[in-house]
Amino acid sequence: MTTLQSSPKIDKGSWLSHLRLIGTLAAKDIVDAVKTKSTLTAIVISFLMVFFYRYFPALATSSDTLDVLVYAETDSPVVTALERSPALAVYTYDSRQRLMDIFSDAEDVELAVIIPETAVSSQTDSPITIEGHVMYWLSADQRAEIKTLIEDDLTAQLGQPVTLNLTGNDVFFDANTFFFAFSATTALLFIAIMIGLSLVSNLMVEEKQTKTLDALLVSPASATDLVAGKALAGLF
Repeated sequence: MTTLQSSPKIDKGSWLSHLRLIGTLAAKDIVDAVKTKSTLTAIVISFLMVFFYRYFPALATSSDTLDVLVYAETDSPVVTALERSPALAVYTYDSRQRLMDIFSDAEDVELAVIIPETAVSSQTDSPITIEGHVMYWLSADQRAEIKTLIEDDLTAQLGQPVTLNLTGNDVFFDANTFFFAFSATTALLFIAIMIGLSLVSNLMVEEKQTKTLDALLVSPASATDLVAGKALAGLF
């Protein structure tokens, strides 16, 4: 009489082994995806779009001067000093609202300056503080460069210490009037998401067509590991 022995208990492994399996599957899928011409083309196009929108404004700007948009509540020597500076291109406006409307559409590195009536004191040793506005996307280095340029230039011309206050004066563009940048950013995000979504489904179909999916199903990797590996590859 033959006694049937119970099948050995399958060790599902620890969570660390599952992570190794997921990492291995994801690495394999990433390599396979890069070898696919359609996916590689989409990734290259996305990088080119990012490069274009990130660096084209800097490449298109040929002027070495800083554009400064100025509104002064009254005649001020600060405006005259700004206009005399060879490093600045000054544009004056007759109202604060008009200046901010124009400045909110800025695509290049620019500075908006509001000069109140009390900007200049009769005492030559009294510091002068003027309010400066910059676009929110300027980096810390660009802000520091603008601040140093304006303060040094005006201090030398006016003979008084000048402080340019940029803290809390960031300007954000209006998506309704500056739709190009908003739509371009949305398009880049959409493309990146679609690449990931299409990659996962294409990899699953490719696994089935090449008969490698059957081999993966009988491997130590579970269905959850397979899906997680594909998802991780798509996220990458």
